[in-house]
Amino acid sequence: MVSGFGCFLCLGMAFHLLSEDQRLNTRGMTTEAEIVVVSTKGRADKVIVEFDSHDGLVVKANCRCPADEMAVGDTVQIRYDRSAPWDTVEQVGHRSARTLAIFALAGSAVLFIVAMVMLYQVLWGSDGW
Repeated sequence: MVSGFGCFLCLGMAFHLLSEDQRLNTRGMTTEAEIVVVSTKGRADKVIVEFDSHDGLVVKANCRCPADEMAVGDTVQIRYDRSAPWDTVEQVGHRSARTLAIFALAGSAVLFIVAMVMLYQVLWGSDGW
C-alpha cells in the first residue's frame, strides 16, 4: 500500500514539474534579473532574483539555478511565465525541473514494480520469485 501511494506521489510530482516546464516553453519570457539573495544553508539552496516583468512590474521570485555559482549583485538570464511572473522562474539553460521529473518517473516505476510484487505475494501467497 505504501509503495502504491509512493508511486502515485512520484507520478504527481513528475506531472507537476513537466507541466511547469511546458508552461515556460509555451508562455515563457526571457529577461535579465539581478540576484538579491543567495542561500546555500541546509539541504535546499535558495536564489531570489529581482526583475522587471513584460508589463513593467518589479518582481522578486525564487529562481531555479545553481546557487553555488551565484553571488548577490550578479545578473542572470531567466525565463518566467508571463501570466504569473512570481511563480515559476528559472535560469536560461538550467533544466532542473525536467531532470527532477525524470527521476520522479523512474522512482514511480520502481515503486510500481515493488507494489505489484507485494500484491502478488499477498494474493497468491508466494514467498518469493
